[in-house]
Amino acid sequence: MVNNEQILQFSGLPNFRYPNNIIDADKKIFDYYLNRKIPNMEVKTLNNVLVSPYGTIYKNFSILKECTPYYFDMEHDYLPQFMKSYINAGGIWGGAIERFIRHFIAFKKTNIKETHFWCSDQYSHGYFHWLCETLPRIYLLTLLGFENPSVILPGPTTKNVNFIRESLNLLFPDINFSFTQNRNVLKLRELIWISQMGKPYQFNPLLINSFRQFVRGLIKAYPDSPKKRLYISRKNAIRRKVSNEDKVEKLLEGFGFETVYPENYNFAEQIERFAQSEIIIGIHGAGLSNMIFLPDNSFVLELQRPMPAATCFYNLANSLNLNYYYLFCNHNSEELDGRLDHVDLHINLNALENLVENIVSTCEAKKNLQTEKLKK
Repeated sequence: MVNNEQILQFSGLPNFRYPNNIIDADKKIFDYYLNRKIPNMEVKTLNNVLVSPYGTIYKNFSILKECTPYYFDMEHDYLPQFMKSYINAGGIWGGAIERFIRHFIAFKKTNIKETHFWCSDQYSHGYFHWLCETLPRIYLLTLLGFENPSVILPGPTTKNVNFIRESLNLLFPDINFSFTQNRNVLKLRELIWISQMGKPYQFNPLLINSFRQFVRGLIKAYPDSPKKRLYISRKNAIRRKVSNEDKVEKLLEGFGFETVYPENYNFAEQIERFAQSEIIIGIHGAGLSNMIFLPDNSFVLELQRPMPAATCFYNLANSLNLNYYYLFCNHNSEELDGRLDHVDLHINLNALENLVENIVSTCEAKKNLQTEKLKK
C-alpha cells in the first residue's frame, strides 16, 4: 500500500514497455512518451487569489500557471490555443481585455475565508480528463490527511454533468464540493492546489494504481474470472467514428464481443461492466478511459491514427500494467475541419481479424496457465 509521501516523491521515466504487438517502424511514435520524465507532483498553498467561474486563477492581476493543464509543460504547442479558447474566451468578443473587465470589474466578488482545495483545470469536464486526471487528484486529498476538505470545481462546466455528479457521490461522499457560479469571482484567502500527475497525458503510476485499488474497494463488481469482451462504439459521437463499423461489429461478434455505448450507462454501471471484462476494443476516444476499471492483466486494443499525440491511452494502459495492443488505421485528413483528432477512421478488416485472433488466443492461454497454477 503506497502512502502520500511515496506518491509525491515519485519521478522518473514511465515503464519502458512497448505495446505487445509493436513493430520497429512504430517505436519512434511510442518513444515520444517513454522518453519523457514524469515530474514530482506538487501541493501548493496559494494565498489571496481570485478564481473566475471557469477556473482562471489570478494573483495580483496575473494568471497563475497552476490553473492550466500545462503547468509542467508551459512550452507545449497547444498552450496558445488553450489560452485563446479557455482563458480569454467568452463575452461578445473574447480576448484578454474583455476578460479583465469581466473578472475584475463587472462580475460579483465573493470573499471566502475558509481554506479550500483545487484539483481541476479547464479540461476536467471531459470524461477522460475527469476520470483519469481529476478524480485521482481528489483521491490524493484523502491520503494527505486533510480533515473534511472543501473542494471547489468550475461550476459552469462541471455542475450539471451527470458522470461528474455520480462519481463524486459514489467515491467521495465525505468531501464537501462546491461549484463556482456564472458572473461570480471568488476571493480566497487560502487555496490549496493539487498539481496534475505530470505533463499532458502522463500518469503518476503510484497514484493512478492506488486510485484504481480505491475504486475496487468500493465496488463489488470484480469477478474471479472476468469473461466479457467489449467493443466500445462511438456511433453516437459527433466526430471520430469508425466509417465501416457495421462490418467491424460483425467481425468482432464472431470472437464473442458485445458492442457497448458507454454514454448509455451511469457511472456505477460503467464500472461494473468494465470490471467484468477481459478484453476491450475501441477507437481512440473517452470510452477507453474505462480501462481503469479492468481487472489485472486484461487486454486493450486501441484503433487509432499514427501520431505521438494520440498515445494517451497507451500511456494509461502502460501505467496500469495492462496488455496494450494498437492498430493504426486509414483516415481522411480533409474531413471536418482538418484536425487529425476529429477524423473518422476506416478499419482494415483483415488486419483487425488477425490481431484480435492473436489477442484472444493469448488471453485464453494466460487464463489456462493461471488455472493450472491454481490446481497445483
